[in-house]
Amino acid sequence: MYHWTVPIISVILIFSYAIPGRCVGFHRKWQEIGIDLKNVSEILRKSKYWKYREGLKLYTAGPVDHDTCGQSILSCYVQELKALVEEINLIGDEDAAQRISDKIYEMEVNGDLYSLQDGGCKKCEEYEEKPIEEFMEDFKTLTQIMQT
Repeated sequence: MYHWTVPIISVILIFSYAIPGRCVGFHRKWQEIGIDLKNVSEILRKSKYWKYREGLKLYTAGPVDHDTCGQSILSCYVQELKALVEEINLIGDEDAAQRISDKIYEMEVNGDLYSLQDGGCKKCEEYEEKPIEEFMEDFKTLTQIMQT
């Protein structure tokens, strides 16, 4: 009976330290994504594109499925931002497009989107199309929810 005491205590200690540390890392990643999003928003508002944004609608995932599909939702937001970068390139604001692309890359790395598996979540095109302002606000809300 006593020969199991040390392994059991070891497992308890490992889980009590490892799991909270992993959660803090998860929240920190989403905090970094939120900072990148804020930078994208600032770049976008200063770009030439901001005058021409009327009529643009982007697929916008709500934060409803964040607990099971957070990484997939992040992927959808990133894909829509990439479409936005193409729009910005078309009007000739390559500097803003490049700066936003750099932030998108950071979001992909922080969100670990390169290892994304299809987990039965909605496809991006299944979400509602919303104006860019609502898209950015919903993305910001998602990052805030994922940080808590």
